[in-house]
Amino acid sequence: MRRILLPLFAFLLLQALPGTSCAQKGYSLAKEEKELTQIFMSIVNGAYENTDTADYYRAAFNNRMKAMFTKHPESFRYPFKTLVDSQVCWVLTSADGRLRIYSWDTWTGGSMHFYKNVFQYKTAKGIRTFVQDFGDEDPGGYYAHLFTVKAAQQTYYLALSNSRLSNKDRTQNLEVFAITTDRLDDKARLIKTKTGLQHDIGFEYDFFTIEDTGHFYDALIRYDPVQQIITLPVVYEDGQVTKNTIRYKFTGKYFEKM
Repeated sequence: MRRILLPLFAFLLLQALPGTSCAQKGYSLAKEEKELTQIFMSIVNGAYENTDTADYYRAAFNNRMKAMFTKHPESFRYPFKTLVDSQVCWVLTSADGRLRIYSWDTWTGGSMHFYKNVFQYKTAKGIRTFVQDFGDEDPGGYYAHLFTVKAAQQTYYLALSNSRLSNKDRTQNLEVFAITTDRLDDKARLIKTKTGLQHDIGFEYDFFTIEDTGHFYDALIRYDPVQQIITLPVVYEDGQVTKNTIRYKFTGKYFEKM
């Protein structure tokens, strides 16, 4: 994400922070989206210039993002075009319209990036929210792609996650989710491996070894929704990504190695 010069939003941001009168009056998603974008700009610039300022706005941003999704179910259908176009966060919506994932970089950790993720999902009882918690020591990752798989009476969601541990060291995982009667199952097991049924499949890799493989870095793991095949590159123990691949095909019940 490129550096953005600090705009003159001090007064507006002061009025927009939690607990101020502006935050309590005339709530609208369009207004909230605009103010959140402005706050995020201050986080980015503070990461370079003033860490105390960045921490202050980061807390405000994280709290307001979570509150917006939790307290305002109408956000489930809102496009958030400004947040996406301004590279503030990733917004993924499943093909069936029942699941949304919001991811953003917290701009902490230096070459290791720490991410936040919020899931919204539709149940018979309404729109629910799940805030993913990686813990203080786990940088987590952002979700770049979302696919849908139907099996019998259950729909599964394959979410492709990317983590940045350093400039060189990265991870990528394809994770499986499912919506039950009233909750999001974030440990759904759909991938059959030698060690049993798994919730996810992935690897750690050296970012600088993918240049000649023909892969794009945020989609080293690919999914073909027509043939229902997951394709992963073979990655050596030293992190080198190769042109060789491993494939898992959906058999109607599980993804199994071909």
